[in-house]
Amino acid sequence: MSTTERKAIRTSPNNWQLDGESDLNAITLPDPPKPGAPTTVRLTHSNSYGPFDEADFFVRVGDPKNPTAQDDLDSHTDWVQAQLVEELVTVGDD
Repeated sequence: MSTTERKAIRTSPNNWQLDGESDLNAITLPDPPKPGAPTTVRLTHSNSYGPFDEADFFVRVGDPKNPTAQDDLDSHTDWVQAQLVEELVTVGDD
């Protein structure tokens, strides 16, 4: 299955383990992003307790040669709130 056909991203080099039993995986379409062209960031948030509605996601449209400090998200101020385009929810096998 190609990257563009995948909906849920289960494994990615862009993976974070968050507080509260949550995992976040992300990819960009296209990969790598092209300067001046639209890019989709596909995020998959999974939580062992089930889905929840009160999550806001932000992406940083920045310079890959000047990444955000891993322990200081405020080290850069060019974060943009992600706009939800599609939401897929899986609970158990449903």
